[in-house]
Amino acid sequence: MLAGTLEPQRGRLKISAPIVSDHLLLPVLPDFAQAYPEIELDLDFNDRVVDLIDEGVEIAIRSGNLLDSRLMARALRPFQMLLCASPAYLEHRGVPQQPHDLPKHLAVRFRMPNSGKLQVWPLKLKPDQLEPIIDTAMTCNNMEALKGAVIAGLGIGCMPNFLVRDALFAGRLQTVLQDHARGLASSTSSGPRTGIYRQRFAPASISRASACSRGSATFQKQAPDD
Repeated sequence: MLAGTLEPQRGRLKISAPIVSDHLLLPVLPDFAQAYPEIELDLDFNDRVVDLIDEGVEIAIRSGNLLDSRLMARALRPFQMLLCASPAYLEHRGVPQQPHDLPKHLAVRFRMPNSGKLQVWPLKLKPDQLEPIIDTAMTCNNMEALKGAVIAGLGIGCMPNFLVRDALFAGRLQTVLQDHARGLASSTSSGPRTGIYRQRFAPASISRASACSRGSATFQKQAPDD
């Protein structure tokens, strides 16, 4: 596809991505910049619902289902939500072995920026089993802040694997209840089917930008905003 693009691609390419994705997206951008040196990347990191057409966004990276029929989407690499806590917290409170152990613990909860709903933890429960009721130590709408609170020992938090990878490797966090967690989640890169950007940028450059995001580690954004 790149070989078929005769005219050099130039101009500004606007990409909207979740705040939490910056440290994953940035390392793969040099490959894109090398392939398209005359394209200026405009990165907008935010967690709100973006109107791609009205705001002139060429690519948006989000999790959940695509609801706008004016957009086309490509699946990105799946990710997993992990329940984590600090070693000091687990030493003090104990390590939960089953979901029904969670009421003995404290939760650090994530509030969806768009809906205001609390994130549902990805627990595998029996059909007749209710979600455990856990006392909440803190609620916030920023995953980086949530990670910091969990590392500080406030409680158990649910975060994407790409966000906590370094902290797990360094021993600042430990996973809990991995055998009782649901499987992988998914995200997409989406963009308008038609519009001005299709005239400014060949499909090759759009595809390359999407490919860069697909290749970014165990990437993908925030949990779906149900």
